[in-house]
Amino acid sequence: MPDEPTIGEVVRRLASIAGDFAGIRDEMRTTRDEMRTDFVRKETYNAHRDASKAEIDNVRDDVTDLKTDRSNDAKWRRTVSLTLAVAAVGWLVTIVIALVAALR
Repeated sequence: MPDEPTIGEVVRRLASIAGDFAGIRDEMRTTRDEMRTDFVRKETYNAHRDASKAEIDNVRDDVTDLKTDRSNDAKWRRTVSLTLAVAAVGWLVTIVIALVAALR
């Protein structure tokens, strides 16, 4: 049976494949050390990405709430300032009218 490889050929081919895997492993280790990146399984990456997305969404919601609170506080401050200004003008007018009436 000339089409079948011999045991020696199979062993040499397996050794070559093992060497290829060792080379890939060494390349990944070198790349990771040089670039400070980790190679992870897709499932791990997806889980981490989903967790990060959830955290980012929570932060985004918190920022939206803070912006709303800040806007409401600014509206309240404007209302209070306007009320105090109107009251001050009213008191000044009352004082001026009282002074004019007293001087007559």
